[in-house]
Amino acid sequence: MISFSTYLGGSANDRADEIALDGAGNVYVSGIVGSTNFPGTSSATVTNAGFGLIYVAKYAPNGSARLYTTIIGASYSNLFDDATQGLNDGSRVSGFAVDATGAAYVAAYFNSMAFPASGGIYQRTGGKYLYKLDSSGREIHYAFAFDPAITSIRAIAVDSAGHAYVTGVAGPGLATTPGVVYPNATTGGPFLLKVDPAGRSAVYATYLSQPGQRAYTPSSIDHSAYDFQTTPFALTVDANGNAFVTGQAGSHFGATPGAVNMGDTAHLHTFVAKLNSAATALEYVVRLGGNDSDRGTGIAVSTDGSAIVGGKTLDYSGFPTSNGFQDSVQFEPGVSVVEREIGYLVILSPDGSAVRSASKLAAAGGNLAYGAVNNLDVAPIRVALDANGNIWASGHTHPTRIFPTVAPLQPTPRSFDTFVVKTSPDGRHLLFASFLGGSGDDGGNALVTDGLGNVFIAGYTTSNDFPVAGAVQGSLGVPTNPYAINAFVTKLSGVTSPIVLTAGANPAVAGQSLPLLAAVGTAGNEGTIEFRRGSDLLGSAPVVAGASRLDVVLPAGVHTLTATYRGVGQLDGYT
Repeated sequence: MISFSTYLGGSANDRADEIALDGAGNVYVSGIVGSTNFPGTSSATVTNAGFGLIYVAKYAPNGSARLYTTIIGASYSNLFDDATQGLNDGSRVSGFAVDATGAAYVAAYFNSMAFPASGGIYQRTGGKYLYKLDSSGREIHYAFAFDPAITSIRAIAVDSAGHAYVTGVAGPGLATTPGVVYPNATTGGPFLLKVDPAGRSAVYATYLSQPGQRAYTPSSIDHSAYDFQTTPFALTVDANGNAFVTGQAGSHFGATPGAVNMGDTAHLHTFVAKLNSAATALEYVVRLGGNDSDRGTGIAVSTDGSAIVGGKTLDYSGFPTSNGFQDSVQFEPGVSVVEREIGYLVILSPDGSAVRSASKLAAAGGNLAYGAVNNLDVAPIRVALDANGNIWASGHTHPTRIFPTVAPLQPTPRSFDTFVVKTSPDGRHLLFASFLGGSGDDGGNALVTDGLGNVFIAGYTTSNDFPVAGAVQGSLGVPTNPYAINAFVTKLSGVTSPIVLTAGANPAVAGQSLPLLAAVGTAGNEGTIEFRRGSDLLGSAPVVAGASRLDVVLPAGVHTLTATYRGVGQLDGYT
């Protein structure tokens, strides 16, 4: 069910690109402002500074209130880039993360609010900075200045200690730190930077590749003019401080020995890189793809260290699949080749040596193909894991694709629509699949899950009938404007449970000991589980590493068993 769903925007073009949660369950979204009347901001901000400004908005966990809206700075070096190239300027600055305390981390151009104009174009000549906002959204804790060699920033992650991790593209001359895996890159390339919690210095800074690592054959096929270089698109960090980066790699960027190495030598392909906690070694670099261009746009890591990657591919027929829920995508008649960009979902082994599962998704949109319609947007596939290890993915789709649904909230797409899917932890089974949208164009750009079984999606909509519930803003900024674009924020509940109860045997033998096992949210939850048969308490057991066990003896018959968590935090009282 839709727990809450709201518009966010004004009378022009606004969108949400990122979504995150804090430890209290508050919801944060970030994206681009194009309206002078964007909710919660002064009209003078956009009037004076131009469009393409980055905002952060915070909502209460139940969506009942927007707690703040803050404008940070610009995402592009000048207004022209934003107006004509959407997400694809080589100087794009983006990335957003929130830590458990509610501090938000945002990358932006510093000088974008000052309106220095030349020749009628907004010249945002200031440097690129990482900003940290407190939980009120008003106080800037620090502004970390990025090295001028950094040309583009694409993703941010934050660990439990407050270190910020930043990835993107840098030219030659990046000020790297001693002992890192790649201190130099003659022509530049992807980089990874770790910033200390105070924002005073870089813990490490390294390139992720060097030119000439891999032989290549120039392609005779025209690549898209957008985002054509080796570029990271997504980043996450595990509990041990290992960083996982995915994006698109040029032919020169090679896989490490023993790692998965797919794809031809002529196209851009997905890369997945795991960097150790000290940045002294790449644990692996994987290349994924077939005989056309691909890119990774979302990444998550399971408790066993497996990377789950979502992305886009032009190789709609040949992208390698195995042990998944879908091996092919069917199109309606008349869909041109350049409009056949689809999605994929891949699970890697913990050491990167094997693909455990690979499925295709009937996604749409994107700019991988040269000459594609609507090619100004990456149209990413985002991925997240719930407390039970199930995999969630969201993105854009269109009625020209045949998209399978399972227990859908909305069974059919009406135009470009958001899709949301849930698979089993092994990627083999599709457990939930639904569309989300109205009669106009809609697209999901961001996805996050919590430990309570809730899923949050953010993106853009042009629909004046987008599904809303408990909305802070119940309609488009100008419902009568057919060209208005607003952000949306939606929370889905009841599609997964934060507590899973299983019995050691079912059916069991009467009179013999039977273990009852309860998995609780995430491994960080501490407390006890109350096990009941009907209303009768069978006993309680402590939660250890996110799980609890109680051995019971039951009489013959059919029994209804429940498990209730008792502890500190949002899960207290859940059954």
